[in-house]
Amino acid sequence: MDSARLDPWFAVVETNGPAPGQQTVLAILSRGITVMFRRLQLALHSLVVPPVVSGLGAYLQLESGTLSSLDNARRVAVIASWDAGNVMSLSLSRYVESLAKAGYTSLVVFTGKTQLPLVWPHGLAESAVVVRRRNIGYDFGSWAAALNAVPAIRSADHVLLTNDSMVGPFESVEPILRRIESSAASVTTLTDSFQIGHSLQSYFMHFKDGILDDLAWRHFFDGVRSQKSKMDVVYKYERAVARECVAGAYGWQALYPATALQVTHENSAIVAWQDLLDLGFPFVKRTLWNEPSLAAEAQKAELYLKETRGVNVQDWLPLPVAETVQK
Repeated sequence: MDSARLDPWFAVVETNGPAPGQQTVLAILSRGITVMFRRLQLALHSLVVPPVVSGLGAYLQLESGTLSSLDNARRVAVIASWDAGNVMSLSLSRYVESLAKAGYTSLVVFTGKTQLPLVWPHGLAESAVVVRRRNIGYDFGSWAAALNAVPAIRSADHVLLTNDSMVGPFESVEPILRRIESSAASVTTLTDSFQIGHSLQSYFMHFKDGILDDLAWRHFFDGVRSQKSKMDVVYKYERAVARECVAGAYGWQALYPATALQVTHENSAIVAWQDLLDLGFPFVKRTLWNEPSLAAEAQKAELYLKETRGVNVQDWLPLPVAETVQK
């Protein structure tokens, strides 16, 4: 989950601004009231909205593959996917393919608007399973629904909860996955962020040694509820992942920490895209192309990828809306 623009509710929440001595009393009180009001609002929301796994968002419709193939898989990737049409992008096809080559069976959970059969013009790994569900609860809702529908995934040795918000991979993901698997950390993300307090960014979360079957993580994902906005999801769930790790004494890490990238108040996965590529990060966040305010940066990224990887980024992006529906 990420956004180039902060929701006004979060713009003053837990940021590392001036030292307290430099702030006015009014500013400090205003921030405290905003934090308390937001927490109260989210708490009340949780009282009236049922968990995703208890409602219509829990139902999965099989599109291709067999769910039983996931029962004995020791490496599983659950990919939350959304598209305006039914033509899947080159990025998603290459991601699933690269995961398959690394030994991961992918479960693609599609929540797009179209009811037409999905089209994979760039191919789909033979081992992949594709399901559809109602778009309730954003990515965390898709992951919760998948874990609920196929409980065996929880106890797999390696589970990657990810989404299709990246362009790429332009290189194999296997070296990164092997690095994660051999580390001591139980939970690993690619990047973290201090954009609105500290969070492990959820577009790529790896869980080891079957810990998703632990009571703490069962309670966490079974309790996921639909939220009003993506930024609510960040505050309610993405930021909570690190807190769950601390509370349960699970070791955690970000492979490319914001501190090492020297990024403080911004989204490191977006503003440090070139540094990340140079460090072996095989993706660029699609936010660069989704946010009009980042158009100039997107052009720089396209030129850099053309020069260093020999790829035309436009080939990897989802098709424009007018071209995304094929019967």
